[in-house]
Amino acid sequence: MSESVALPPEWRKAIQCLRMLVNVGWMWWMFSRLLVGTAGICSLLWWLLRLQLQPGIPVGILGGLSVVASLAAAWMWAERRWMSMEQACARLDSGWGFGNRLISALQGVGDWPDYPSERALPLRWRLETCVIPLTLSLAFLGLAAFLPLPPPQPVPDFKRSEPPEWRSMEELTEDMREEEWVEEEAVRSIEEELNRLREKPMESWYTPSSLEATDQLRTRLRQDAERLTRGMEQTSSLLALADQGRSQLSDSQKQQMQEMFQQLREQMAEGGLPMNPELLQQLRGMDLSQMQGIDSQQLQQLEQQLAERSQAMQEALRAAGLLTDEADILMPGGVGQDGETAPLTLEDFANAVQAAVPVALNPGDLTDSTIGDLVELRQAEHEEDREAVPMQAGGLSSGGGSGEVVWDQDVLPEEEKVLKLFFQ
Repeated sequence: MSESVALPPEWRKAIQCLRMLVNVGWMWWMFSRLLVGTAGICSLLWWLLRLQLQPGIPVGILGGLSVVASLAAAWMWAERRWMSMEQACARLDSGWGFGNRLISALQGVGDWPDYPSERALPLRWRLETCVIPLTLSLAFLGLAAFLPLPPPQPVPDFKRSEPPEWRSMEELTEDMREEEWVEEEAVRSIEEELNRLREKPMESWYTPSSLEATDQLRTRLRQDAERLTRGMEQTSSLLALADQGRSQLSDSQKQQMQEMFQQLREQMAEGGLPMNPELLQQLRGMDLSQMQGIDSQQLQQLEQQLAERSQAMQEALRAAGLLTDEADILMPGGVGQDGETAPLTLEDFANAVQAAVPVALNPGDLTDSTIGDLVELRQAEHEEDREAVPMQAGGLSSGGGSGEVVWDQDVLPEEEKVLKLFFQ
């Protein structure tokens, strides 16, 4: 019925304004409570992010989404309490003292009274309902933004300096580049790995993962350097042996030396620290099986160069802490040395720790002979005369019985008494 009645424009405006203010009040009543809870939670999260020295952007996003969700929830809650036209007219009748004339006019009974334009709507604002929620929300946000943080814990001094292994490995790479022992690319690869370790945050330099990576790099560098040093040393000894016995070696011995020479070259060209390409090219252009075509001076010069580089690299390893004893390099075949062969020799025999290239000497001229030189070859056979005694594993050659073996032996009187007592 109220929808079919035509309202005067001034009364329609007053009724709609009253309805809107009351409906907004219901919505604010619910939204203000949700706003305080949202501000409290977001403030706590913001303060925790400040403790972790993290930006508060995630809290701003979460707060914005929470405000939108609170508005939607407040709208749904207040929608069930919206003021109707009849309720608004009843409120105006009561507030302005019209005695239900507005309700009757809305129902089509009677005329609409004159609109009192000088009078305000019969509503009373409660400031505490608006001020208290806003004040609490701003107070929570202010505490989260300006509450002093606990002082940062001082970082121990030992974590402010990098591990000493990094500097020692860096000094070794500098020596390798300056002396041109290995390829430039291999040195650059080691430096890149060290730089990746340094680029990590200072607090993680001494973590187990960083220390493990440092140990792996140091072990790999030590093994590659030792492999190259050992190869240069053995190659130098092989060249010296070839120069010394070039007139005494047979063709088969020369071929054997050439095969060993090729293996050493391949060993020095592989791994994490390949030999300098220029020196390696000189070695590849040499064939020990054709000794007559090799200049003796060139052979000696190359042998001396390899020996000097091997010695210099050992000193660099020792200075970097990667080599503690000279025997680590000079005695291959020991623990941790990959079981490789020992330096070559001119002796006529080989054992478990020495490799030999047999060279026959002239027994008629003993002027230049030294202790250990081969003077004479002699064939000999040794026959062992051992009496075969059949044995049975875990048993005795004779059964025995009742201690009779004991009485066949010479024992002292005191021992004889003990044995008699035991075997009664």
